[in-house]
Amino acid sequence: MSQPEGYEVFDQNGNKLVCKLNKSLYGLRQSGRNWNTLLNDLLISQNFVQSMSDSCIYSRINDSSSMIILVWVDDLLICSDNENDLISFKRVLSNRFRMKDLGKLSWFLGIQFEYENDCITMFQSNFISRILDKFSMTESTPRTLPCDIHVNKFDFSDSPPLDDPRIYREIIGSLIYIMTCTRPDLSYVITKLSQYMNNPNQAHLNLARNVLRYLKGSIDERLYFRKSSEPLRIFGFCDSDWGGSEDRKSLSGYCFRLSKDSSLISWKTKKQNVVSLSSCEAEYTSLTFAVCEGKFLSQLFADFYDRDKTIFSLSITKVLLI
Repeated sequence: MSQPEGYEVFDQNGNKLVCKLNKSLYGLRQSGRNWNTLLNDLLISQNFVQSMSDSCIYSRINDSSSMIILVWVDDLLICSDNENDLISFKRVLSNRFRMKDLGKLSWFLGIQFEYENDCITMFQSNFISRILDKFSMTESTPRTLPCDIHVNKFDFSDSPPLDDPRIYREIIGSLIYIMTCTRPDLSYVITKLSQYMNNPNQAHLNLARNVLRYLKGSIDERLYFRKSSEPLRIFGFCDSDWGGSEDRKSLSGYCFRLSKDSSLISWKTKKQNVVSLSSCEAEYTSLTFAVCEGKFLSQLFADFYDRDKTIFSLSITKVLLI
């Protein structure tokens, strides 16, 4: 690494020397990989198996207990059905790293969690409140819909361009995170607005602010995950329009859940990569996206159980929204 400013040493020939890095420092380009390698080696030594579907998930399944770990940089979520096993593993972590045990999960990456009557809820009311305050929308009038149902037919070409598109990009970036975590109802409109990040105009900004007004009126919406009395089964639904975008490409959408009493666990709205020549072709492309996601979820949940004994059934239904 380069010598720090104000402290420069040269060799006998006048060449500027460099420092040898003996320990990885926070913020360096290679620090993330070094940390991941260190943590991975520790988990593997504790008989955890890294998921082939998602490299951030580790599991240790045996006859006496099951433990699943979700890694987000240096934040870990640990799930176990054996209290003694959980305490023992926390002791291993604390002996190896400086660790802070935050107890039962209540807040993670801007998402709040609550527990009651065999039900876990996820929501982002505090995060949404901060976003509304940041963009001066706290006192705005709430809306009942995230966007007009005919927004795809709007003509935005006559609207004047924004002098500073940064605020539009900040709003959309915040909305993307909210949509990704807990709000599948925003998928369609956020996908639409994300297409204009490069050159937004005033009409796009007004539509983005309308989404914020919708969030103000639905700030307490939650995802509910209840204990299921039936075996888990992945249910998927998908749909597509035909040539609804300005470039004649179609939009696809899908969503998945684990049981009849479960909220959605996966959702997405995406513009197709090709121009479909018929509505049938657009629907098959949409179904392809849904099947890929369904196979990924099946493989992911298989990592939580004994692969030789557990088979997740996958059911994907094509739906028509009118």
